Amino acid sequence: MRKSIGFGLALLLAVAPAASAQGPIVSVPLAAGEVLLELNSTGRAVARADSAEVSVAIGVTGDDERAVRRDYEQIVARITAAARAAGAEIEVSDLIMYDGTDVMENAVDYEMNATTAVAVGSTGSASADIRVRNLARLDPMLRSIEAAGAQVSGTTYRIADDSGARRQARDNAIARARADADAYAASLNLRVARIVRVTE
Repeated sequence: MRKSIGFGLALLLAVAPAASAQGPIVSVPLAAGEVLLELNSTGRAVARADSAEVSVAIGVTGDDERAVRRDYEQIVARITAAARAAGAEIEVSDLIMYDGTDVMENAVDYEMNATTAVAVGSTGSASADIRVRNLARLDPMLRSIEAAGAQVSGTTYRIADDSGARRQARDNAIARARADADAYAASLNLRVARIVRVTE
């Protein structure tokens, strides 16, 4: 998988006119006859990701809390086995229980003014975070997680060292800003004299 890295910057350039012109009052010192041109540019670079973080949602419904916890433990065992088979690290949150009887009782009281609760069983939810370092094993692991009864809620790709990609994105942003500056200056019969400041 590949990850796109964006880089934005503001570029201040001094442009010199063919004839002397009065420039705006700015905090950047300008030479006589220079005016200020400010451009914003964005550069992008694409690099190959070397790891991924997977978010997993676990939802279980059963006749009672005991049944929910039993099914939850089975799902956790399956997704843990899938993660370990992929050489991944996994962290699973505690199970949060919801009493379905209370929910139904409130709904009945509100709509029918009744006092009898209807048991609808219990539900529980939890989440798991998995970090995969071997991306070749990612897709088989995701399929195993889905087959285990859990839901993959998101996958984020990471790069351990993105300095090279950021450097390339920065170079692309500066080159694009400089090209735009030259085009603006030429259309106004000016030339770019120097770069005054670069702000990331």
